[in-house]
Amino acid sequence: SAIPGQLYLIYLRYGGGVKIDLGDQPNIQFRYEWIDPLTGESLKSGKISGGKTNYLSSPRNYPTFLNNGDMLVIVKRIEN
Repeated sequence: SAIPGQLYLIYLRYGGGVKIDLGDQPNIQFRYEWIDPLTGESLKSGKISGGKTNYLSSPRNYPTFLNNGDMLVIVKRIEN
């Protein structure tokens, strides 16, 4: 789900990683946060830049965590 240029919600069934194309958002900064959808726990966060395609790698991957491989990443524009 997305509000292009503002907010992106990406669900990954077995962790892993995802490419997010922010090529049409030059000179914009975004904050991302990986969340365990079962517990709501925030596992990893950081910043990425617009104007390019970014790859975000999940902090947990199947099959390492068999019971909680599902991951949610929230990418939100940083307002200046």
